[in-house]
Amino acid sequence: DDFHTETFIDKPYAKPYYKKLNEQFHKGLISKDTFVMNYDQYIAQLSSGTVLGMFDQTWDFDNATFAVFANKASGLKAAAILTFCSGIIQVVFGAICASVFQTYQYGGWHGNFDISTVWLVGGLLQKYLGFIGYAIGIIALLAIPQLQYRKDPEHYFLAVEDWDAYKAAKGIE
Repeated sequence: DDFHTETFIDKPYAKPYYKKLNEQFHKGLISKDTFVMNYDQYIAQLSSGTVLGMFDQTWDFDNATFAVFANKASGLKAAAILTFCSGIIQVVFGAICASVFQTYQYGGWHGNFDISTVWLVGGLLQKYLGFIGYAIGIIALLAIPQLQYRKDPEHYFLAVEDWDAYKAAKGIE
């Protein structure tokens, strides 16, 4: 409530977290390369589909996520094409965002796919329609889960309550 922030890494309450990470590392559950990979190696590892979990900001790995799904659905060629197109969209729409929202004066715009596309639309609505634009955004965000529920009310909550039952009901491998 007081807008006070602090660094987690050097606090006493961080010690159990690092201790657990160390235990998992020594059990072999954390790759030995984790802390020495360069960025390209990190993204390649994420794109391989062999990473169970990680802690990072979405903008750092969204194309790796696209690659995993595209590769599974249509193969390596689809993964390469989709991530290339996604990168172009991010750069072009990011330039538009930097211009429209005048963030170029603060160093530009760094946004992943959704920040450079969906938020561009929302930002334009808010910038040019004022409170009406905000209202449209709020109504859209409230409508999304309602539409998802309407599409499949029988299984809507099952995905978070019992994933195995949901997969069986939907025929997912």
